[in-house]
Amino acid sequence: MKKIIGLIIAFVLCFSLCACQESSNETTEDNLLDKTVYFHECEYKVSSDWEEGDQSDFYQYYYPEKTFGVQVCYDSSISSISKIKDMDAYVERNTSASDFTEISRTDIGVNGAEGIKIKATAKKDDTDVYLSAMVFNVPSGIMCFLIVDAEEEPDTEKVDSLSEKMMNTIKIEGVEAFLEETTESETEKESKEKKTTESTTEEETESTTKEIKTIETTEEETEEETETTTEEVLNSIVQEAMKTAKTYLGYIDYSYSGLVNQLELEGYSNTDAVKAVEMLGIDWNEQALKCANAYIVKSKMTKKEVKKQMKADGFTDSQIEYAIENADFD
Repeated sequence: MKKIIGLIIAFVLCFSLCACQESSNETTEDNLLDKTVYFHECEYKVSSDWEEGDQSDFYQYYYPEKTFGVQVCYDSSISSISKIKDMDAYVERNTSASDFTEISRTDIGVNGAEGIKIKATAKKDDTDVYLSAMVFNVPSGIMCFLIVDAEEEPDTEKVDSLSEKMMNTIKIEGVEAFLEETTESETEKESKEKKTTESTTEEETESTTKEIKTIETTEEETEEETETTTEEVLNSIVQEAMKTAKTYLGYIDYSYSGLVNQLELEGYSNTDAVKAVEMLGIDWNEQALKCANAYIVKSKMTKKEVKKQMKADGFTDSQIEYAIENADFD
């Protein structure tokens, strides 16, 4: 009888120990992302075990493993993801990668805000990488979460799993008011379109009268008015392009051609983009030097790697040579 009771007790203890181990494993998995980070209007979670990289007002870097990275980017120069004409180019620029090839694109909701998830392959420092990017709206701009695996054989499931887990931890400050404001804006737009469609005969008559008056003006007056209006519009567009360019230069060390291309992605014409960039009066040698030092500090690149990356960024040979000669290599 004692033996039977002893066996029962041993069985119960063994069962309880196994249950505890399973519970412990689940807790570890659940608490993988155990550290809350506040970044602009976005709150998200990372693991306290991850190594932290450079942190700034626009970028946050984390390294779960040596070749496995998480990058969070904030962009206040773009009001909505709907304004980005080439999403692949936008994501590729944020990764500082090349040979970007999109695998899939999905519309997502991040804490109620509109977003897009992109899975892609690319090359970074001659290494094939797999990445998952989440780009979504926040009240003052957009956020981009990038998860990249640069192993020789990237673990796509691990990247996708972490991307999903991080997305589920994201909370956007003031998201309800932000979504209400967005809905109201869409309603106002629909209302305006409706009013335009239901324009009255009186408005049409007024328009006809204005046209007659315009025809009656002299050719000289018409030409002067047109020239003045066109000049004002052009100046306004270029000034806006300059403002956009300055915002981008605040967190990315663009080359001349890179900055012009970025402005074109934002919808500016090549003429306006070129004029805006030239009016900034940038010393492109010094800009190249800043870019080189950033690659050295953030990505630990060698001279050869910096030179190759800067060439891809659009810097000229003379600018690259100046940067390499003056950069802070160890």
